[in-house]
Amino acid sequence: AAELGYSALIFTTSDDLTREREALEMLKKRRADGAILMASNLGCEWLLEYSDHFPVVQCSEFDPGVDIPHVSIDNYQATLETMEYLLSLGHTRIATISSENQYNSTNLRLKGYRNALVRQGIEVREDYIAYASRDYSFNSGKARARELLGNHPHPTAIFCISDTLALGAITAAREMGYRVPEDVTVIGFDDVEDTTMFHPYITTVYQPCYELGKQSTQLLYALMTQRKDVPRQVVLPHQLIVRESSSASPKLD
Repeated sequence: AAELGYSALIFTTSDDLTREREALEMLKKRRADGAILMASNLGCEWLLEYSDHFPVVQCSEFDPGVDIPHVSIDNYQATLETMEYLLSLGHTRIATISSENQYNSTNLRLKGYRNALVRQGIEVREDYIAYASRDYSFNSGKARARELLGNHPHPTAIFCISDTLALGAITAAREMGYRVPEDVTVIGFDDVEDTTMFHPYITTVYQPCYELGKQSTQLLYALMTQRKDVPRQVVLPHQLIVRESSSASPKLD
């Protein structure tokens, strides 16, 4: 933003709808030149109302029901590729730790998980799908992993929709006497710094967070300066990063 001659105001709303509305009302009253929204819970009606007052760009998370420009990765395709990787390792008992939130990325990742299994003729077991807290907390990932690994038969792989959940899952597996990845493969999503802070280093899906922010800012600037042919959608590349927390499926009982 500074390179483009603008100052940035950052509001942290902690996934609270009321605080989101308050922040945007403040921006509207102070006549902000534009806004970048991340993980908004506002819904179509509110998003459209604010986009009538100033340019709005959705970063990473977006509401597919509104025609507001957004920058993101292809969460569905990223999950399909991750599941295909697990299947190629011989895993068929694959669980997932999703989230209670209703973010578009959460829904797309869960859809990718389900569809990948269906394509291979593998039953989608509802007891292999766990829902962690809305904020993907470590403790909720740990608790949900304990539930999944308590199933019989237990899953041989757990796909987590965030790295923080994966860290919790690995901790739970170890506490229950499972080795990662020899007994249970754990995969995360995002590629945050914590994934390589202790062993096993976590296999994860990398999404370019810096580039997401940069391109969202550039897109907002294009809207504010009323450039022609501004793209409504920018999809950035993702990459599956294979590290130490994944391996071939153990022999099944």
